[in-house]
Amino acid sequence: MKKEDIIDRLSTNHNDFIGFINSLSQKEFESAIREKWTPGQQLEHIYLGLRPLTGVLQSIEFLIQKNFGRSNGKSRDYDTVVEEYRALLKTGLKTTERFEPKTIKFENRDELAEKLASTVDQLCANIGKLSEQELDDFFIPHPALKNLTIREMMYFTIYHLEHHYNQVKQNLK
Repeated sequence: MKKEDIIDRLSTNHNDFIGFINSLSQKEFESAIREKWTPGQQLEHIYLGLRPLTGVLQSIEFLIQKNFGRSNGKSRDYDTVVEEYRALLKTGLKTTERFEPKTIKFENRDELAEKLASTVDQLCANIGKLSEQELDDFFIPHPALKNLTIREMMYFTIYHLEHHYNQVKQNLK
């Protein structure tokens, strides 16, 4: 996937998710089905996952300073990253405490949705400043998938949202 496609999918998918979340009634927003996260908690989890990426991707100099490492200049494709993540999910993978959502009340929905939208905009702007090659040259650590190139991390981010968006829709059926 090229940089413009990544930016488009990140922006479109997150905006669709936010729109869906904003369309929910209070009862739907706060409902937990089969001890799964509520849509509000799903919203916060997505936000908590994106927030650190905006800082990490603020500049190549920052990445070099953090010394996450350089790759061999090649990224795996979207399907490979998704397959690896799905395999981990099948082992019972759970989120780390840092990304665990707390209880989210309906009255906090709009503010949290706005924070997520702003974070997505900043993430897309930061990606836009990078070259195609830079997306493949630098690693970012992922808590479960270990070192991912920037491009692979964006693939994960695209799929991660789709995974949680589908969970919300399934749980509301």
